[in-house]
Amino acid sequence: MDLLEFKEELMQLPELGIVGFEELHEEIGGIMKDIEFVLVPIQRGVRRAVPIPSFNGKYCLLASDVFMSFILDQISMEQIFHGVSQDDAAEILLEFEKYENVLSQCCKGSILLDMDYIEPIAKNVTNLLKNKVTPKIMEEHIVAAGLHKAFPDILGRVSCFENLNEMSNGNVFNALLLLEHIQFVEVILNTKRIPKFLHQHGICTQHWTLCPYCTGIDLESSDSETESSEAENQDGEIQQMRKKISNQQQKILRLEITILKQKRTIQKLQRRVGK
Repeated sequence: MDLLEFKEELMQLPELGIVGFEELHEEIGGIMKDIEFVLVPIQRGVRRAVPIPSFNGKYCLLASDVFMSFILDQISMEQIFHGVSQDDAAEILLEFEKYENVLSQCCKGSILLDMDYIEPIAKNVTNLLKNKVTPKIMEEHIVAAGLHKAFPDILGRVSCFENLNEMSNGNVFNALLLLEHIQFVEVILNTKRIPKFLHQHGICTQHWTLCPYCTGIDLESSDSETESSEAENQDGEIQQMRKKISNQQQKILRLEITILKQKRTIQKLQRRVGK
């Protein structure tokens, strides 16, 4: 079914316009039988996709919601970490951090991101298992997806999620949702900019992950390692500068010696001519 005409009608609606279910059913009812809707209790969806009017009259989204949507869609829908090597996973994490940098620049000084910067991400509907998830089931899913290749320590963290069903205020998490989350935790644990970004936007504790910036866990050592690394880099740069200066000084000294020799040669010639 060609939905282009219906899409154009939707685009003509005013901002935050509403389409009734009956109208929607009339337009696309023919394909409704092929769509399966699954109710999933996801805590992260509380604020997502709610446009907020900014001071200049434009509508914005929370940059943190856009970031979370991008990361989690890549994890679950694109299955970007499934079966990849640890080196490839590291490259993907670098791209995630570049995306964070783009968002930070776009919403500099504000937690809001202008909707003009947003490109819609296609959504898929997944049929979810609803039985209680055990560590063994999680390990089977992780190995089947090849995630242990991308993140060698991931199997060792499965036990941390054993009691997650009891901690979820009555919501029952399924295997696919837990698989998404445990990959997200690996993203957090293997990057530096992303945890800081989530903390600055005030959503760090909403995703079942202890924020190192809130708890202080490993933060001091991480910062000290970073500072130590930066200090080593600075020392290395200073050493290189000193070496360059020393080389330049030696060149100048050799040049001065050459000039002095030439002066003496000229003086000798002048004496001979004078005689």
